[in-house]
Amino acid sequence: MSDICYDIYDYKSSQSSFDIDYQIDLFEFRQSWKLKKNKQKVPKSSYSISVKTLQSQQIFIKENCMGHKKKSKPQKKSSRKNNKSNRFECDKIFLRKTSATKTKDQYGRNFPSFQRYFYNANRQSIHSSLKENPNIEIVNIRRASVDQSVQKEFMKTLTENSSHPPDLVYHGTKLENIESILRYGFLIPNQAHPSDKRAPIVSVVNGQSYGTGVYCSYTATFSLGYSHTTNTLLVCAAMPKRNEAGNAQNCHQNILVLPH
Repeated sequence: MSDICYDIYDYKSSQSSFDIDYQIDLFEFRQSWKLKKNKQKVPKSSYSISVKTLQSQQIFIKENCMGHKKKSKPQKKSSRKNNKSNRFECDKIFLRKTSATKTKDQYGRNFPSFQRYFYNANRQSIHSSLKENPNIEIVNIRRASVDQSVQKEFMKTLTENSSHPPDLVYHGTKLENIESILRYGFLIPNQAHPSDKRAPIVSVVNGQSYGTGVYCSYTATFSLGYSHTTNTLLVCAAMPKRNEAGNAQNCHQNILVLPH
């Protein structure tokens, strides 16, 4: 079979050669453009992120980084003091804005209302009562669960001595004595309770240099020396007898003796 010589092959068409060349060039251009497009195309992530989302992520990271820096800074002393006072039980129960001009109306109705008044009136003094002892920290200030009979007797005495507000005093003693005080009230040594036969008769333990009676102090540090190992002080409202000048009787410097 003879070889076919394509050089002499003659192709005739109704289209002009210019139109044919144009169609070929257009086809080749399209193919080239598709090829480039497929090479440059980058696969999209399965998790699309909008510009708004990206901006919010930047803000989130910035805020968290700033928050981390703030946490690393040491806290101010004032904030630590506020945290300490806020954890006291009496602050949670009694703390409120109160007027110091309505004393009788506030504590003259019942024992719980008196407790609220007395704590609000003396809160700062109680909180700073041991400030002279840097090694001693007030862990908590709790409301005393006083027996109903003791509450009733106290309110009766308060009504009879309403001309002067009660004094803030402190009393330190052993744990078993605290339980007795909350149950029967303060007892005079070697004397029976005037109305409750169940109350025990207590004896003198720490002497009676200033006579027989209940010894307490206007200074918390002094009373702390009598708390032994209980590390507990009783914050008390005392109603001593007063002279014509209004001064408390049986008061010896920072010691107050209540003979009943």
